[in-house]
Order: sequence, then structure tokens, then C-alpha cells
Amino acid sequence: MCLVDGDRLVVASSEAAYELFGTSRDEAVGTDPGRRILDDDPALGDKLWQRLRHTNQLFAETCVAGADGRSLAMATNASQAEMIRLRSGIDSARSPSG
Repeated sequence: MCLVDGDRLVVASSEAAYELFGTSRDEAVGTDPGRRILDDDPALGDKLWQRLRHTNQLFAETCVAGADGRSLAMATNASQAEMIRLRSGIDSARSPSG
């Protein structure tokens, strides 16, 4: 799982995602996960992001580059409502009173 903010930058990911992509938390946070999409259309990540922003939902199957360079099938199921709720939970957990 990967949580992104409104600017499409990683805010948090599961340990499994870090391992899959061969990165650490420090390396992943603040990066654009769309850059890992493998497709003939280099703008596919941008197009999928715009679809999510305009429809509040995204269901997509893409191929992404794994840590070892292999192409991996990736299913994406996202909604902006979930993004907002998850982000709110992270902010609450980080606050001194949370």
C-alpha cells in the first residue's frame, strides 16, 4: 500500500511496498510513485492521476518496475475520500495531542 498526498507525492507506504520497489522510507517519501509505471505512453501516470482527481475513483491495472528491474502487474484501487481520511489519521497520529 502506498499513501500519496494531493501533489501525488508519497507520504507513507507499507514495508512490503518498500521491499517490492527496493527503497527505504526516507528514499520513498516525497517521490512520485507514477514514475515507476512502465508503458509506451510516458504520460500514463499523469493521466491516471487526473482521472482520480476528476472522478474521485481510480481502478487501473498497470505494469511497474520492481526493485530487480522486472515488470510487475499492479492493480490500483483508490479514491480521494480514502486519501483524505487516511491523511487525517496520519496527521492525528503525529500531533502531540493525538
